Amino acid sequence: MASRDQGNGGGLSKAEGSVPLTVSGKDPVTGKRPRRGGGGRERLSRGPTSSMGRWRAAVLIAVHVLIAAHVVQWLITGTTLSPVEPSESMLALELGAVNAGLLFFVAAILSTVLFGRFFCGWGCHVVALQDLCGAWMRRLGCRPKPFRSRLLVWVPLILGTYMFIWPTFKREALLPAMRAVGIERPAWLRGPPEFHGFYAELFVTDFWATFPPWYVAIPFFLVIGFAAVYFLGSKGFCTYGCPYGGIFGVVDRVSVGRIKVNDSCDGSAHCTAVCTSNVRVHEEVRDFGAVVNPGCMKCLDCVTACPNDALSFSFGAPSLFDAPRTDEAGARVASQRKNPKRFDLTWPEELAIAGVFLLLFLGYRGFLNQIPMLMAVGMAGVGAFLVWTAWSLLRRPNVRIQRAQLKYQGRWRASGVVVFLVALVTIASAAWGAAVNNLRWRAHIAHESIAVPIQVALRDTYAPSPATDFLASEAVSRFGVSGPWGDGGVGWRLAPRDARAKAFALLVSGDLVAAAEALEFLIETGVPTDELVRHYGSILVRSGASREAFEAAYTSALERHPGLAEIRGDIVRLRVTRGLPASEAMAEWTDRLDSMEIRTAEAAREVALAALVWAELREPELASALLARMPESRRLPLGTFVLQARVLAFLGRTEESAALLEGIEVSARHDPSEVRAAATLLRQLGRLEASDALLKEGMVRYPDALALSELALQIAVSEADPDAAAIHAASAGAILERRGANQAWAFASLGETVVRAGLTLRNRDLADRGIGFMERGVALAPDAPTMLHDAGQALVAVGRVEEGLERVRLAAALAPGSEALSASLARLEARLGQRTGE
Repeated sequence: MASRDQGNGGGLSKAEGSVPLTVSGKDPVTGKRPRRGGGGRERLSRGPTSSMGRWRAAVLIAVHVLIAAHVVQWLITGTTLSPVEPSESMLALELGAVNAGLLFFVAAILSTVLFGRFFCGWGCHVVALQDLCGAWMRRLGCRPKPFRSRLLVWVPLILGTYMFIWPTFKREALLPAMRAVGIERPAWLRGPPEFHGFYAELFVTDFWATFPPWYVAIPFFLVIGFAAVYFLGSKGFCTYGCPYGGIFGVVDRVSVGRIKVNDSCDGSAHCTAVCTSNVRVHEEVRDFGAVVNPGCMKCLDCVTACPNDALSFSFGAPSLFDAPRTDEAGARVASQRKNPKRFDLTWPEELAIAGVFLLLFLGYRGFLNQIPMLMAVGMAGVGAFLVWTAWSLLRRPNVRIQRAQLKYQGRWRASGVVVFLVALVTIASAAWGAAVNNLRWRAHIAHESIAVPIQVALRDTYAPSPATDFLASEAVSRFGVSGPWGDGGVGWRLAPRDARAKAFALLVSGDLVAAAEALEFLIETGVPTDELVRHYGSILVRSGASREAFEAAYTSALERHPGLAEIRGDIVRLRVTRGLPASEAMAEWTDRLDSMEIRTAEAAREVALAALVWAELREPELASALLARMPESRRLPLGTFVLQARVLAFLGRTEESAALLEGIEVSARHDPSEVRAAATLLRQLGRLEASDALLKEGMVRYPDALALSELALQIAVSEADPDAAAIHAASAGAILERRGANQAWAFASLGETVVRAGLTLRNRDLADRGIGFMERGVALAPDAPTMLHDAGQALVAVGRVEEGLERVRLAAALAPGSEALSASLARLEARLGQRTGE
């Protein structure tokens, strides 16, 4: 485990072993600086230097040149290697996408086992930024003094655990254990995304997707560069904020690459003077014979600065097993560890500042929808230091930051007043941010507790249950309070994720007008998907909007977001159905495609969608011409290949269509819905064996994919095989059982599918199994009117008329304001009454 003083080593304190003449340039007895003259004296007056700095600077400059070349190559070609950034590992661990960032991070960790924490010193662009800032400050006469805290040094390791260990632990250990003992996952513990194994995704077209915009990146670099270095020390962000360093620090403890000392050491402390990682090198090599602090970045400045060549990089036993060399060294180390002067804070102050840091982090993360996590960590570290300084101004007679005297002999300086006010603003802004974030967090908990599928909420027979209505109201209210001041809130504009959640909550509460307005705002200000715009259109239709208004809404969305390819296709179909010639309806899309370079997966998908529309409009030559422009890369998403195959099938080129899909090997990078679409199309093309093989492979790869089990059920029905249908129905039910809580609507939907299969096959056992699934859904949500209505209709369909009629009546009674449910009950009663009369 990392040492408590990882990354700062106690700083340059006035405790035992403080740096002598060669560090300060002053005689420790007289306090006078030697006269400039001979070479030796002149060197002492300047202080020790390292010849390794220029080499490290050259390497770091080369790293930045490579980064710039990477970006330029992407701008020119449109496709490039995924970002070589350790944070990209999170995508691999959560989704299975093995990218360059993951491979690089793994390689860096393995190399740390051999050579120690050298990557931070020789390859990290953030370290380069901090070194540059530190060098500029020293040129200005300011040598940043490290801030020394016992607790905050654990922040990097905690962050690293959260980013790189927690997702896998939650998915593979925590949630399965909770399910095994019957504990339902609480709403605040977000479920992991679907994980079907690892797959390669080394090349991307959206290189900048995970990076912040320039107007966030610049303040970010200012915070982790100048601010962190000035207030926290020369490696301030590495010490108190870098999650990658937290991982490297732990691995460094078992590394065999070490900085060691020989018998030539005279204790001059040149090594400590040139160390920019805040490690007290001369003390560690004196007591342990090697540097043991995991904050050492192996920059080798200490090695080249030593006048006696006493230090060297070599291999040996890991520092985890190091012990003091002598009893005297052991006593010295024990005494130093107990010395409270090693740190700037007392234990009560440590606990208080740790709480302040947490408040600042929670308040600044996502602040104004802009601040990313690592920037929030940097701001929290700097802010915690400022708050501690403000507290010191109230309690101590003399306070300074670096060379700035804030308070002297009880008298406040102007700079002290400024720092105190900045600290107050820091705390106030973070408290505001924390309050807004807490409101949105609680709103999302309410939103995620709503289990109603959006397809159900869009039905005219939908009515919310009291529980759903309460959760929706809670979500809407809290999102509203956390919104901007101009809209009656106390926060800032909702982020797209928040706006979508609020729109959905409005929809399930039955407020169609407000839901439509929320989605319209999101379309105008956010980056909507085709699906979201279609949901907006469905709400307009349910609200009674005219066809012209519906088309105008789609056209407006497309004008703002030209990349909505499916919406373009919908608009073309609408125009053709009202009599517009196909060439005129497609004119705008044709112009767009003519000027488009097909270099990205999104562009290829749009071309395939346009070809499909041309094929539907009976324009085979134009459809074929677009297909000819499609890239042949197998890295395209499976859904794009399915689109191409559909176009070929429309054109009567069935052999080509089947050949395109028959060579597919299901992998973790495919989505189960894409596999289902491909298997369905193969079956339509008459390739039954290929379809069955693909479906079977998909079910093995995705054992919890309900869509594939339902497709297998439908195939069994089409083949009049009730035994196979029963097996697949049972498999689908088992999938829902494994999923745990909030599966009421999924059981109801599955039950409706199985009932329909049983009626088609005239198999009462299968139909009863479907009724059982629907009853399970009703048991989980007994006050859901729509679910009761659907269960009642299914009961009537299988001949259990009285039970079914009673369910439909109960549904109408639970939602007296629903005209659709009342009308459905009236129709059912009339039909049953007419049948009885006959």
